[in-house]
Amino acid sequence: MPASATTGKEAPTVASESSSRISYFEELPEELQVSILLHLPKPELLASSRISRTLNRLSVQCLLLVEMGIPDVSSSCTIVLATDPKEIDALTAIMHSIHIKGTECLRIDFVLFTSYLHLVPPLIRTLRLLRRLKSIDDICLIFRPEKSTRPIRNEKHFKSMVSAFEEILNESLLKSSRALRLLGSEGFLSQYYRFTGPQGIPSPSTNQVKRHLLSAKEFFARSQDKKLEGSNLQLVKDVVTEDDLQYTPTRLSTFNRTRVTFPCSPSALLQTEITLVNLGCLDFLRPPFSQWMFSMLRASPVRSMAVGFSYIPEDVDELYLYDIKEEFAKAIIEWVLMFPNLSKLIVEPFVSYGNSKKPEAPLRHEIDIAAPSHSIFLPSIQTIEGPRKFLSWLIALLRPDLDRNFTPSPSSDSPPPKHPNLWKVSIVYSASEKFDLSSIASAVVDIHPFLIASAVLPPSHSYSTGPKRLIKTAYSPGVLLRLQLSFEKDFSGLGASLCKGNGAVAKLVKQGMFNLPDIITGAWLRSSKDSALGHEDIDAWFTEVISEELKEELLKDASGAQWIEARNMGVLSIVSAIHLDLPGTRREIEQGKFDDKIMGVISVFLGLDRLTLSTKQYADEGKALGQVSDLRLRKFQERNPNLRIVEIS
Repeated sequence: MPASATTGKEAPTVASESSSRISYFEELPEELQVSILLHLPKPELLASSRISRTLNRLSVQCLLLVEMGIPDVSSSCTIVLATDPKEIDALTAIMHSIHIKGTECLRIDFVLFTSYLHLVPPLIRTLRLLRRLKSIDDICLIFRPEKSTRPIRNEKHFKSMVSAFEEILNESLLKSSRALRLLGSEGFLSQYYRFTGPQGIPSPSTNQVKRHLLSAKEFFARSQDKKLEGSNLQLVKDVVTEDDLQYTPTRLSTFNRTRVTFPCSPSALLQTEITLVNLGCLDFLRPPFSQWMFSMLRASPVRSMAVGFSYIPEDVDELYLYDIKEEFAKAIIEWVLMFPNLSKLIVEPFVSYGNSKKPEAPLRHEIDIAAPSHSIFLPSIQTIEGPRKFLSWLIALLRPDLDRNFTPSPSSDSPPPKHPNLWKVSIVYSASEKFDLSSIASAVVDIHPFLIASAVLPPSHSYSTGPKRLIKTAYSPGVLLRLQLSFEKDFSGLGASLCKGNGAVAKLVKQGMFNLPDIITGAWLRSSKDSALGHEDIDAWFTEVISEELKEELLKDASGAQWIEARNMGVLSIVSAIHLDLPGTRREIEQGKFDDKIMGVISVFLGLDRLTLSTKQYADEGKALGQVSDLRLRKFQERNPNLRIVEIS
């Protein structure tokens, strides 16, 4: 008999036996199947995923859990892409699955790729994965910093990489993702374009934040350059394109005779549901990404956006942020104006920026915010937190027409507050700043008129409940004033300042200016006719509310120092909440190591209601918020009877 005939008859028998063995294997308990599959190498596991639906599910599950540490793809999936295309990574396993349809959080790591040239294949693989999955709620892409990534010198590969980015970003919107995070770039593709300004001459470094952020504002607004046709806005003049033209190709990109940029696709703009955007730096606000990014921001219902400023390029004309100066703050706030749903604004004080050189070029342009914008400035804001100087400037910007003698009234004919949702303002002092009660009192004087004007008062003598507090709205403002103080081990300035402050407080209490009932009910504010305090009338107010005996005693000091200290202590009674960042560990705080310092602080803030003690190490210890023991609370209350809550975070 011919060999071919024999083979033809025996083939079905072999296939039948193989099918029977698979059938017997699938009849085993699932736990036993998994234990057997775990002994297979990755290539055989991947091959077994093609046999049946059951083996596909179990094999991919074993690959992801054991080999890649991914327990549940549907909730969270982190993929570190392999540099070797033949290596089996998490993306390969998911692409072989017929059961995985989506994930809540997809995190893809590109940090192993040291060249933009090698980045094109993994970008294409990522695009295929996004197209395969039906739903992704949160997309995070992590890239390698520019300083450790070799550039592309070939036009074809450069355009291929940009095209891959275009498809990936558009696909993220088509999947109805709600969060987009692009992290770790720090100068991504910055070698290909350099900002030269409108005349082709490098601009002074002090105007760069305006360039990046103000262009976003103009793109959002376009009040004079748009036509309304149904629900679509037809843009006559694209200011983002004009901004892109201020970037010129570098020598590295001399191959690029035409500018490589890409817009957001119309279908993606119609389907975008992005509410959170997190950019590790400004790279994705410049070419070649700017056209896509600003279009997406304008079309999306963004409620939260973060831009990192930790990376400072070598070219100081590109970015300069060593501290918050007025010209920078204006540009940033102008940009913040474009997010009317913003509820929390936090500006952290800068401490150190290494040995970077400060450019000497002067500021060429001032940024003026038009008057009409004040009426819609942060209408939904609930919390404002920042350094004293920034808050003083911001509040002057928020309410330029603020009447420092404005008195809130529960009557129906009172003008509505412009920030009805505001409930907390926090003044932040970093550990690098020397503790000074006079400086804190000055900050309170600056901010207090804004709190009064922002108060929403129900009928007189009624109570209203706000987040984490009870407000007696008949006298005190409805906005919580919170103070955040950070200390190093030496508690710089605390002892000397408290020594003067305690002496002034003792005089005030002794002379009857302040007592417990007055502090609790806010009666001392009635003495000032419920008006907001201001620089101009602070001394007049203090003269009115203190007794004649105390006035005579304070005025005996020819230098006026006692008068100033006593006045400042009166102003500090407005502070109702303090957050203390202490050195050491949480255990040391719980054991009372810093209680003598804490006692000193609470003794000068007579209106203090809530005290929070924290350490930077609390996150590592993983402990929840707790309150001090009743015994310690009573000790604190002996020093400040108005204190109601002391908690440790």
